[in-house]
Amino acid sequence: MIIECKCQKYKFQIPGNNIIQDGKLLKCGFCDEEWFHNKLTTDTDIPLPNKNQEKKVQAIAKPNKNSIVLIVIFLLIALFVGILFNRDLVLSKYPNFVGFFESADILREIIIQNANWVKEIIQNLFKK
Repeated sequence: MIIECKCQKYKFQIPGNNIIQDGKLLKCGFCDEEWFHNKLTTDTDIPLPNKNQEKKVQAIAKPNKNSIVLIVIFLLIALFVGILFNRDLVLSKYPNFVGFFESADILREIIIQNANWVKEIIQNLFKK
């Protein structure tokens, strides 16, 4: 008797008399899926509830890498904004940050000019 796993990557070759009427617990060597196979019905794949529930709990418990990256980015942005809003305090303790704040001022001016440019384009579109 040949029994195939749901993943279709692994097949069991079991002599017909080794699976008794009550059935047998099988485990795939490829995907580690476990199920109970019964000889009376050839296609009975009843998943074990404990194993499937454990896999779901483990999947929920794993932190998502994307969420960790987003949290790190958010914290870096918060730090950057905090430094910008506390310019005098930062410069009093770390005078070498003068170049950082000058660069931030230049970047702010560039952003303001580009925002004004986009604003003018949008206004011109609606004037016509």
